[in-house]
Amino acid sequence: MRPLFLGAIFLFFSSSSVLAAWFVPYLAVQQNYAYIMSGSEIDNGGAADDVGFMVGAQRGSFALEAFYKGYTFINNDRENAAGDVYDITMDDNAYGLNLRYNYTPIVNFSLGYTNHTIKAIYNRDGIIDDSQIDGTFWGYSFGFGLNIPIWRGFDIYGDIGSYKVNAPISFFNMEIGLKYRFGSSSSSSGRR
Repeated sequence: MRPLFLGAIFLFFSSSSVLAAWFVPYLAVQQNYAYIMSGSEIDNGGAADDVGFMVGAQRGSFALEAFYKGYTFINNDRENAAGDVYDITMDDNAYGLNLRYNYTPIVNFSLGYTNHTIKAIYNRDGIIDDSQIDGTFWGYSFGFGLNIPIWRGFDIYGDIGSYKVNAPISFFNMEIGLKYRFGSSSSSSGRR
């Protein structure tokens, strides 16, 4: 579903004659690093990394990007208020849209929305429980990065929650990757 989402966005940008005349499409492959900063009893402080993909189109200082990021957070020996010790594996698949702006030739900023599909599996004394937290949530994102071919960015996602989560979850995300601009002979020296 996520690759189809990105493919549809890319085909839309690359096949439209009007958009092709105004926008430069590009594709990025990223290594994502994420850390849960606050808000979640189930995995506060958890860290993870995984690969992500991004497609976008740029016109001047502005670009519109669609992306997919996957994470797996693992926290062992967690203890709840009742004193129960358990292990948690939490899978998070996130995709969304970003509007990015080149503030200077070196620095860029982004603002967007992200859809998170979260599934957590609890293991307490060998008893598996995968029903306590799962669902799809929307969160906002804000980020900044450097405009170099091997680029890095920082995104903070917030206000992610549902009736199965007692509090929002905030993510800190760093990306390192490569971006290829179509119609160019090399990797982009432009934005993140």
